[in-house]
Amino acid sequence: MIKLRNLDNSLKSTIEGVYMPGAAEKFYIGKEAAQFDAYWRQRVPGDRYYSNPSSGAGTAIAAALAAMTSGRNDVAILSPDSHTLGAALTWSKNMCHLIGSFGPAMMNQRSRIGATGDFTPMVSVTGYGNTFANLYTMWGADAAANLVGWSVTGVRNNFHNCHFGGPMNAAQAIDGATCFHLDGGTDGAEAYFNSCVFGTDTVERTDGVSSLKLGGVQRSIFKDCLFLSGCDSGADSFMIEAEADAYGWAYFDNCKFINIAASGFANAMALALVSAATSTAFRFLFSAGTTFHGVTDVIAASDEAKVEFGRTATPAAAAINNDVFVGLSVNPDHTSA
Repeated sequence: MIKLRNLDNSLKSTIEGVYMPGAAEKFYIGKEAAQFDAYWRQRVPGDRYYSNPSSGAGTAIAAALAAMTSGRNDVAILSPDSHTLGAALTWSKNMCHLIGSFGPAMMNQRSRIGATGDFTPMVSVTGYGNTFANLYTMWGADAAANLVGWSVTGVRNNFHNCHFGGPMNAAQAIDGATCFHLDGGTDGAEAYFNSCVFGTDTVERTDGVSSLKLGGVQRSIFKDCLFLSGCDSGADSFMIEAEADAYGWAYFDNCKFINIAASGFANAMALALVSAATSTAFRFLFSAGTTFHGVTDVIAASDEAKVEFGRTATPAAAAINNDVFVGLSVNPDHTSA
């Protein structure tokens, strides 16, 4: 009988910090010649340590995943280096977790994953019950066919302090592209996102680009998340899209939406949300703390029944329809009554 080794008790607090009791085997993913690699390679047995080359595309993340046991609560620790995928990564196992060896930042975490080559999605999650934390993914190589950053079809996955960056190249800033596609299918995504960032504002977007696309049965929760975009002068990209088969609800608790392009806030996004689903099938639910910046309207007038906002008490009934009460930011006016 082989005795398994639960390595590195010093990472106990890191794992508990993303609410993961009972972690089983731990695996390590480094990058050759980096400081993390120099330290951990000597301390971790070879069957638990994987490294990417110092330059070029690597397969260490996929190799570590292959060594993990589905359903056992194994954990892979990704070094605070730049890791490049040369082929699509499919996270097909269940309850196997990927945690960046970096603090709980929201943007541009140093445990980061980029891509080179022509493939889409960049990362697919088909397994269930997985946790991803403290990661930054940089979606967007110079190929128009690379339209999706993350595709998640597995159920009950959760994400903490992750930045799903993109598009990182103008070739991806086109119609149909999205940083993150969450499709709950018929079972229901039931995904959870805490302190995550969707998108970037450094590459201007054209028609029909989204930071998040929702399909299938949802019941998904986004808490304290930030959505970024930089739309071009056409102002016809958007933050979130609900597809025709979207059903149920997605709840956004204290989330913020910011659109700012190369010309600053001059290119206001016309609509933050678009939905092909019917109002009786799917709803965007927003807490009272939601705010939109650089956006003219939340959703088209004909689709307003698809959105519900929580709101605080208003000073007068006539003020209920003011922009501020539906999440649109307003400039201060101290002379107002």
